[in-house]
Amino acid sequence: MIITGGFLIALGFLDFGLSWVGVDLYGELGIPLSGWIYENSPFIAGFLGGFLIWWQKHSEKGESALENLNEGEVVIEKRTVNFGKSLFKQTAGQLIITNQRLMILSTGAVSSDGSIDYDESQGDIVISVQELNSVKKGFSRITITNKNGDEYKIAPGLWAVGSVSTAVMKAISDQSNNATQ
Repeated sequence: MIITGGFLIALGFLDFGLSWVGVDLYGELGIPLSGWIYENSPFIAGFLGGFLIWWQKHSEKGESALENLNEGEVVIEKRTVNFGKSLFKQTAGQLIITNQRLMILSTGAVSSDGSIDYDESQGDIVISVQELNSVKKGFSRITITNKNGDEYKIAPGLWAVGSVSTAVMKAISDQSNNATQ
């Protein structure tokens, strides 16, 4: 995906440069574009390329964690999230919920301009499901509390709050059912 993303970004630059000298790159390739798409084709290609590279970088860390699952461990939910103590101090990462653990794998700090600055020292958070106490849904984030009272605020995206909180509650419920058997 990184190669495809880089190719699309290069295509966007080439298209932009050729448009300055009056050459319609896509027209020369036999691809007729018109209207808004024609006017913005360099930016569309560059954006798509950047998105593919971003997607690959964010999914790599989560995939390596999935290779190290314990015996009998099953993934319940996996998604890209932001987490942190406040709205202005967020870290980007992968949330992986299994029937045994909740993992928040840091991929970098989100700065005020939206860019991500990866810092290895931020570390990952791995909590046994047995240590989880509760989960509270908010408008765009959930708050998970462990038995020590530590809170973990996770922003999975507005539309994913319900499914992530349900997955955490399922993991807690499954673990408590296994403990009573």
